[in-house]
Amino acid sequence: KYNARLAGTDTVSGQAYDAAKIMSAKLETAINKCMLTVSDRVERERIDHNNAEREIEAAERAEEAKIREQWKTNAGKDGESGGSVPLKVEGSQRVRSAKRIILRRKSDTDFEVPFFDEEDDGQHERSYFEVMKQLKSTFERQRAELIRMRHSTGKVGQAVYT
Repeated sequence: KYNARLAGTDTVSGQAYDAAKIMSAKLETAINKCMLTVSDRVERERIDHNNAEREIEAAERAEEAKIREQWKTNAGKDGESGGSVPLKVEGSQRVRSAKRIILRRKSDTDFEVPFFDEEDDGQHERSYFEVMKQLKSTFERQRAELIRMRHSTGKVGQAVYT
């Protein structure tokens, strides 16, 4: 847009504007192709995942039907013989369980350490140091409270289980 007024002229700015328009069109085309490729891949993965889940569910249903059929045939044999023979079920039944892995921190804090020095541009050094001092004192107070809480929790646990 900076060189738009010189568009179509034979000056360097006009040529730069024309080249920028061509490059922006090429960039848009490349972005669209990339988005199509990524969306196609994501869609294929989703379809594959859904198909795999359907196959697993179908296999589970077939296995359950097989087990039910075995139970029915064994129950019919037990009724005829008059005795109670324990049922033997062949095959296995899949049990899906969702397990969440909880990562425990190795440190003695259950909260974020608020020390960060990323955006210090030197303009507000006094207020910055005051804020850092306050954050550090808050952090130390929280850590002391955490230690005191763990100690009292241990005492309560010992009192309950002794």
